[in-house]
Amino acid sequence: METKKIKSNRRFAIIITATFFLSSFISVKTIIALNKKVNEEGITVERAMQDNGKIDAAKKKLKESKNVKADCEKMITEYIKENDKLQTENNSLRRSTNNLSQEIENLKKKLEVAKILKIYDIEIIGYKVAKKDSKPSDKAKEINRISSIFEIAENFLAEPGSKEIYIVIYDTKGLVLGTQTNKFANKSNQKAQVYSALKSVEYENLKTKVNIDFDCKQKLVKGKYKVDIYIDGTYSEKKEFVLK
Repeated sequence: METKKIKSNRRFAIIITATFFLSSFISVKTIIALNKKVNEEGITVERAMQDNGKIDAAKKKLKESKNVKADCEKMITEYIKENDKLQTENNSLRRSTNNLSQEIENLKKKLEVAKILKIYDIEIIGYKVAKKDSKPSDKAKEINRISSIFEIAENFLAEPGSKEIYIVIYDTKGLVLGTQTNKFANKSNQKAQVYSALKSVEYENLKTKVNIDFDCKQKLVKGKYKVDIYIDGTYSEKKEFVLK
């Protein structure tokens, strides 16, 4: 009987011991699993924190980029406004320059006109020239010399010096009297102009008396004649006369 009781106690002890060891083993295994899980969670949290840091840095850079973009847009807007303003001022300046250039050109033209020498008191006299003397005549069949007498007006804008004065005498048919090979450059029409007589005169910006003779080789007829006077190729004045 005693023996059975002892055996029963031993079994109970073995069961308790086994239960203790089993419980210990389970606890250690659980602790290891939990520790592993905690470590994994820790890594996950750390990664999350790192990612959050990257996100914050990215947000900061994005904000800085937006600020830079805003500054650039502002600068571009100001540049466009300034460029438009400069363009307007430039167009205005160009118009002013064009107007000024036109005014200068007009003044130059007026100056050129003002520099043209004026002729007045023109007198055309026909002469019958003989060996011993000459006398005025208005008869076509007698005249063999035509004198053009006039005065050049004073002009202090004109260039002083030698002036080439051309006399062009047209007959009743509109043909030029004289040698047809004698020509000068007519500045009025940019063409070669036949002339009847030529004389160089010294002009010192003062009133100057001029007398130019044309010895006519052609036979003259009754009718109206015309004389054009050019100074240095520029038309100055005209005069008509009639021969009987």
